[in-house]
Parts: sequence; structure tokens; C-alpha cells
Amino acid sequence: MKILEVTKGIIIILFFVLLAGAYLKLFDNRQITKNLTLFDLRHVLVGIYILIKLIEYGIKKRNN
Repeated sequence: MKILEVTKGIIIILFFVLLAGAYLKLFDNRQITKNLTLFDLRHVLVGIYILIKLIEYGIKKRNN
């Protein structure tokens, strides 16, 4: 359970760094793969965060 909390914290920090970089033009948008750019990773991070929240909900529901 502690690993999920740490992972959520890292994801939130990375999300806001990418968000600030996109809107304040702190760094250029880089092409990571053929279809994925650096700023598109924000959507991937949100998807991972939602998955972690669902796992936490399942663990909480199983313990009750």
C-alpha cells in the first residue's frame, strides 16, 4: 500500500512538471515515439493514476 502512495506522489509531480513546461514554455515538446510526444505523456500519467486509484479502491473494498 505504501508503494502505491509513493507512486501516486511521483505521478502528480511529473504531471505538474509537464503541465508547467507546456504552458510556460520551459522546454520544447519532444517526439518520444512515432505517435507520442513529451506533452502527451500527461494523458498517460492520468491513466496510470486512475489505475492506481482503482487498485486502492479494490484493496479497501476487500478489507471491509
